[in-house]
Amino acid sequence: MTDLVTIRPGPVLHVWRDGQEVAAIRLSNPAALTLLADLARALVVAQGGAP
Repeated sequence: MTDLVTIRPGPVLHVWRDGQEVAAIRLSNPAALTLLADLARALVVAQGGAP
């Protein structure tokens, strides 16, 4: 099983499972920016901290 999440203009969060879209969730601009910040923070932590 392969899961994928994309954010497209709108902004809309799309959730894909095995190549099929299973959810589309409209985000407010602040929610989209918060999600982006959370993902960036998680990437920094996963890389062992700030450069």
